[in-house]
Amino acid sequence: MRKMDAKFHSLLKSFYFFSLFIILALFNIGGCGGGGGGDGGEPPPPASTENKLNVEILDVTISSNPVVTFRLTDDKGNPVDRNNVNMSFIIARIPRGEEQYSNYITRVQTSPTTNQSVIQADFEGSSANPLNPSGFVDLGDGVSRYTFNTALPENFDRGVTHTVGIFATRDVGSQRFVSNATFNFVPAGGAVTTIRDVVRVEACNTCHDPLALHGGSRRDVKLCVLCHSTEIVNPDNGQIVDQVDPGTGNKIGFEIMIHKIHYAEELPSVQAGIPYEFEAFMDRIVDFSNVVFPQDAR
Repeated sequence: MRKMDAKFHSLLKSFYFFSLFIILALFNIGGCGGGGGGDGGEPPPPASTENKLNVEILDVTISSNPVVTFRLTDDKGNPVDRNNVNMSFIIARIPRGEEQYSNYITRVQTSPTTNQSVIQADFEGSSANPLNPSGFVDLGDGVSRYTFNTALPENFDRGVTHTVGIFATRDVGSQRFVSNATFNFVPAGGAVTTIRDVVRVEACNTCHDPLALHGGSRRDVKLCVLCHSTEIVNPDNGQIVDQVDPGTGNKIGFEIMIHKIHYAEELPSVQAGIPYEFEAFMDRIVDFSNVVFPQDAR
């Protein structure tokens, strides 16, 4: 009888400690899930998964100066006040018989280190091409209209693909939300049959997640190719020239620049001791020489 009592007490003691272990384990799991987060605990949830800024281009018309109608909304579809959003506008076309864009808006970029000046693509909202403050008309429900400062040439080709691009940012507390939009159209009417489709941003984001350039406001390749063309037209004389970085002379056309950046360490010039650099934002040199593509380069 005593042996049975001892055995019973032993089993009861084991059950007690097992139950205590389960209760403590459940408590710890609950603590980590609530954001306690000791070593090995699950990370706390992100502060926000919302996108509090969406830009949608509804329509574009051109008489002399392009006019773009757009909508600003938050993640729930509610209208966003345009006055709380920083916006920039691009307009470019694909010339007849060509594949790359030619931007209507340009600037002269001078290097502070080499004193060389070059023609580069630009946008309304830059220091060289400020926005037209009187060009905005608010139509209600988050919809607005903007008339470009830039007047297109009288003889511009109305029968080719034109694209308007917008990149916008909105600060909410300590977070900055970004939205990009593009709109393809043919001014003369009819279907868009020529497009510039180089690489999908989803492919870029398998590594970059997200692609965020020029301070983080450009996140869509369809926007990038509007400015980063291999050549550009000098508006003063109509001459077609290479589009380059004035500080280094390196070409900034999308395909050349992106392929070289991602293959930089293997470039013969880099291996010969010549760094692959760009004069970013005209205040510093950025060296890409050590970049290694994380996949098979083919």
